[in-house]
Amino acid sequence: AGMSRKTDSIKAVLTDISFCYSGYESWMIGIGKKWMSKNRYLEAIPVFESIRIIFPDGTGTLSMLGQAYEGAKQNKNALTMYQKALALDTGNEDLKKRIFRLRKKA
Repeated sequence: AGMSRKTDSIKAVLTDISFCYSGYESWMIGIGKKWMSKNRYLEAIPVFESIRIIFPDGTGTLSMLGQAYEGAKQNKNALTMYQKALALDTGNEDLKKRIFRLRKKA
């Protein structure tokens, strides 16, 4: 019972954090996209990684992080991010195409 209360308490705090930082996620994604639009993928990667701290299951963030890794020629990391995003959004055809394309390169 004690562990359940602790878990419920942690979930409540995380829900509060997610609500407070929902604007932060969009703002940071915008910054990461700006770096990527300038082909500055290595600068975009830590931006998207920082979003994952608060929003670990953000499909869009995982996908953008995968794109940043792919742009930086870090295909193994890109594939990992695309697969994590696809696990959360199993019908996403764009992610399936990206995964297929990277597997063909390997």
